[in-house]
Amino acid sequence: MKIPVGNFGNTVAAPQQAARVTANTASAEALAQLGQTVQNVAVDQMARQTRVDQLQMQEEMRKRDLEERTTAARVRTTTINDLADLQDEVNRGIVDGSIPKDKAAEVWQQRVQEKLEGRLDGVSPDFSGQLTVEFENLTRRGLNGVRDAVTKRDQQETRANLLALDEQYQRMAQRDRPRAQAEFFAQIDALGPQAGLAPEQVAQMKQGFTERTTFTEAFSLVRGAKDDMGSIRRAREVLAGEGFAGLDPQRRAQLDAQLDGYETHILQKQEIAAQRAARQAEANLRRAGAAFETAQRLVDSGVPLAADEYERLAAATAGTPYAGGLRALQQQAREVGGFAAQPIRVQRAALDQVNAAIAQNGASEALVKRRDALQKVLDGSARDLQEDPLRAGLQRGVITEIAPIDTRSVAGLVASLGARQQSAQVVGAWAGQAVSPLTSEEADQVGKLINVLPVDQRSSAIAQMATAMGPQQAAALGRQLAPKDKALGIAIGMAGAKTTAGRYTSELVLRGAQAIRDQTVKESDTTAKNDRAKVIKAIGDAYPNQELRETMIEAAVLTHAGLKSENDDDVEKAIKLATGGIVERAGKKVPLPYGMDANTFDKRIRSLTPADIRAEQVFIGGKPVPAADFLSKVGEAVLIHAGQGRYAVQAGAGVATDDKGRPIIIEVR
Repeated sequence: MKIPVGNFGNTVAAPQQAARVTANTASAEALAQLGQTVQNVAVDQMARQTRVDQLQMQEEMRKRDLEERTTAARVRTTTINDLADLQDEVNRGIVDGSIPKDKAAEVWQQRVQEKLEGRLDGVSPDFSGQLTVEFENLTRRGLNGVRDAVTKRDQQETRANLLALDEQYQRMAQRDRPRAQAEFFAQIDALGPQAGLAPEQVAQMKQGFTERTTFTEAFSLVRGAKDDMGSIRRAREVLAGEGFAGLDPQRRAQLDAQLDGYETHILQKQEIAAQRAARQAEANLRRAGAAFETAQRLVDSGVPLAADEYERLAAATAGTPYAGGLRALQQQAREVGGFAAQPIRVQRAALDQVNAAIAQNGASEALVKRRDALQKVLDGSARDLQEDPLRAGLQRGVITEIAPIDTRSVAGLVASLGARQQSAQVVGAWAGQAVSPLTSEEADQVGKLINVLPVDQRSSAIAQMATAMGPQQAAALGRQLAPKDKALGIAIGMAGAKTTAGRYTSELVLRGAQAIRDQTVKESDTTAKNDRAKVIKAIGDAYPNQELRETMIEAAVLTHAGLKSENDDDVEKAIKLATGGIVERAGKKVPLPYGMDANTFDKRIRSLTPADIRAEQVFIGGKPVPAADFLSKVGEAVLIHAGQGRYAVQAGAGVATDDKGRPIIIEVR
């Protein structure tokens, strides 16, 4: 046999002989051992190479398998997303009508084929078959979704048809309501389920149709009865019949109120004719009864309303507490109209009288209704006065017009203020407080006009306006501007007040606001907080309401910031410039008039005469006191700030008043 030897050759084995230990024998054995070693090394090398080749082959197979799996997963995920997007696209087309319903399935199959065309190219056969099955399942499920979209489109079209039928049957109902209702209800019962409507939705459609058609017929009936009392009476009888039992209660109340308005209008015309003929207005009005009471009040107010206006009022108050008052509706509307033009203090006094009557005698329906009506008018007056005083007065007839004004320049504004000041004085008398001579829009325009000027020019412009308006109207303008521009509102409210150096205090306020905006003066550091605390403590309770107190605190803080921007860190000086100075009298803090020290203030208080307060008697706790006696004790009394240099006098739990209950205001100049 052959055996491997060195160099991977072969030789024939020799016969075995007895061993002879010679030099040649030892050499041969060594050579044989060397050959065996070489052979073993070669075999190991071949084995190692085989293992390397196997590992490389396994790695290549693993990489190829991973790539095939990754490719298949990518194709699968992409296709699932694409088919989902395609499903949404086709469904939208079906619903919006761009894809015909009868072609929906065909469009779906066609677009799916387009999407899947060549999609499995490059995918291993090990995965392509599985993906093909999955894509086919997705296609079938998508076809079900298409069918659902077709069903939804059918329901939409059916609903649209029902709505169109609703409109047509409403038109038919104007000629024959029972027939229209019967036919339409049959259509709803048949088509409602096909439109996907639940039973309660079908019932709602029927109810809505009944209410609308009933109201339409009732409205036509009422409109046709507006010219004479007989027609109105017959309309009431018909509305009370079974044919209008389905009328919505609020709509019924509206129509009843509308008929009341027609009656009131007719009675009003009859009464006016009677007045012209025999001057028997009051006697005729008493005979007219409750239905004519509203017209009576309208005549008294000088504002007779046309029939169409009564109709609009009836519609506008439908569903409100007034609608339930039937004929009382017109009475309440009239009371509101006349009451609103009275001064607010008169409105408040009238409301107090009603509340007092309820407190003393108990509540009655009439008193409660009157109280609620007066309260709404008073609240509305206060709200409108806060938003735009001049327009509030114009709406209520307090003034008859708002004269034009020039807001393009400060000079133009000052020159055109005259008529406005008179209007503002009239409205102020109605409101019981000074009001701005500008509308809210004009105030915004003036604010923008002033803010574009440099700070020193702003204060000069403010002083010009304040001088033209007077301090009270200027303060009112400041309050009007403050919600949108706090610093400007405060500056205008300070009117023409000056520092001892002749500068306008308003300039310091504006400089302070600018310095805070520019962050050259910090508003939130510890020092600023401590300075604000000093201001709050110094002002204390010197002002009678929280809003004014906070405004004056802010004025002092801004004035201090203005001083600091000029390297003057004197908090007390800032407080005095902003407030005029705070002193304590009779245990209460009081702001001094601008430019007046405490001694001068005390002397002028003690030198007041009855002529200064324009009263010979003063009422304290409802009891009269001679004005001279009252003034002799004012020096020790508690004074309550009522405007720059103006003070009310505390007397017991209230304040001293005149014979009409108005606070006595002393002015210190």
